[in-house]
Amino acid sequence: MWHVALMVFAMTGWQFFSDGPLANYIISALLVAYLCARAAWRSPMWPAYGYGVAMALMTAGCGGMYATQADGYSFLCDKGTGLPISLISGLGAIALVVWVLIREKKS
Repeated sequence: MWHVALMVFAMTGWQFFSDGPLANYIISALLVAYLCARAAWRSPMWPAYGYGVAMALMTAGCGGMYATQADGYSFLCDKGTGLPISLISGLGAIALVVWVLIREKKS
């Protein structure tokens, strides 16, 4: 039953925030992180789900920081943090693809 409550909040909860679309963005990212974490629990593909968790949490964090950036740049954290977040994310994606290819080659 709590899964239904979670989905209802994810789809309608943003209306309770002053910046509804931004809240929806953050809530959706947190929902994706939760679903990926749940799927990773006993999956042999846990690195892929782990990457999904990391990206979703980063998305939620960047969305939360968007209001403090207040320049309308984008939801990307690169400018707000001064860190090469897109580069780190891309390298993680490349590493994950290599891992998946190696894993598929072995089976």
